[in-house]
Amino acid sequence: MTAKEMTTIFRAGLKEDESQSATTVTREEAITMFVRAYEIRNGDSIEVDIASYNQLLGDSSIGASYKTSLAKAKSIGLISDITTIRPKEAIKYGEAFALWARTLQ
Repeated sequence: MTAKEMTTIFRAGLKEDESQSATTVTREEAITMFVRAYEIRNGDSIEVDIASYNQLLGDSSIGASYKTSLAKAKSIGLISDITTIRPKEAIKYGEAFALWARTLQ
């Protein structure tokens, strides 16, 4: 992706930060994008799962700007276990496809 495309994604609210990582997308970035796509598609903001959010607060491996989105993902069933997210790993195609399929349900 070009820098311009990354900026467009950020301005659209699909990406939480302006990093220019063009070769991979981390799991926390991908989940955040799918949560935002779900909200746009449904025209409504997702309620944060407070228990999940509180659990994420103590996890320093997750970027601060992604914790709310991950808690939202848990509340709508995009992810089932927030303790196994591996937030900084690159997301695999199959994982991204599964998230996309859940987003469209």
